[in-house]
Amino acid sequence: MSHFRTQEAGSTTARAFTLIDKSSGSPITSGTVNLYIKNISGANSGKWWRDSDQTWQVSETANAMTHQADGHWTRALAASPWNSGDVTLEYAKESGDLHVPVSRLLQVEYTPSADSSRGAAIGASALDNVATTLLDLTDGIETNLSMREGLRLVVAALAGKISGAATATVTIRNYGDDKNRITATVDAYGNRSNISTDLT
Repeated sequence: MSHFRTQEAGSTTARAFTLIDKSSGSPITSGTVNLYIKNISGANSGKWWRDSDQTWQVSETANAMTHQADGHWTRALAASPWNSGDVTLEYAKESGDLHVPVSRLLQVEYTPSADSSRGAAIGASALDNVATTLLDLTDGIETNLSMREGLRLVVAALAGKISGAATATVTIRNYGDDKNRITATVDAYGNRSNISTDLT
């Protein structure tokens, strides 16, 4: 019985396997059960992890497990054998070979985390890059209009100074009041017949 899963690099989470007697089908609840961790790729490819001194060995190395209940066996790790990018085979065996084979093939990946929540932290500069990319995305709102440019128009229309409201040409200033953001040609009813904008 085997399956594939992703393993977080650097983790020291306890390992667990359930062992079943291959003859009776009953859980194995006593005897000697060991955990084995073998690197399939990476710097320690072909070697087994020895948790007692946190080293990699060239021959199959057992790490004793403890029975918890109903055939469930665990092993607390003293240190992490998981290195980012490695593929590792993890399996458990009963010393008398009475068990149904059990294993996991692990793809080890690094997950940045700075606290116990194991959440990924994004720095201020990375957040700034995301914001800049979003604001300046080509055609972000409409063709040839980015979100930054659209927001400049909205802010001017809502909060900019207006001049010429009683004439045929209405001018709306930008928020900083240092340029004309919107210039519109209007009729006596305020209907716009032509609009020019400065999006810079």
